[in-house]
Amino acid sequence: MTWGLPAILIDTREQRPWNFDGCTVERVGLATGDYSLAGHVEPPEGIIIERKAPRDLAACMTWNRARFVRELERLAAYRVAYIIVEATLLGFATSDRYSNTQPRARVGSLVAWMHRYPGVHWIFAGNREAAARIAVHIFERFIIERRANTEEPGREGVAAAAEVRTP
Repeated sequence: MTWGLPAILIDTREQRPWNFDGCTVERVGLATGDYSLAGHVEPPEGIIIERKAPRDLAACMTWNRARFVRELERLAAYRVAYIIVEATLLGFATSDRYSNTQPRARVGSLVAWMHRYPGVHWIFAGNREAAARIAVHIFERFIIERRANTEEPGREGVAAAAEVRTP
């Protein structure tokens, strides 16, 4: 269970949402991305996470590329933006089961996007379960940092940060 974390918002178009055991979740229509936090969904100060299954990411490198680049541009408007891939980087880059494109082309697309959109962070989580756990940690850190940065003068950010805990 996570205490002090606002509701995790899941986009209504998300077809395979992650399981956030112990967290409050709400299904809402997000303008971009798949996950956010209640009260922190709007750019530029908000947080957004885009989930990518490996096959979906591979499609973003070929026939769905223009749409994905527009998505990256919207993600880049956020203070905190992540793309969490449900695969390892090595597995995604080298496996033929996700795409018939060459590994060099897949890695080249990733590196180009990372350079063009440096504020959008990429995490290759390995699988869906790990991806969901990482997302919760990202949301918790976001709230900790927000609280620490809005503390009254003379108070330590650590006191505010202690309010968000996971057992």
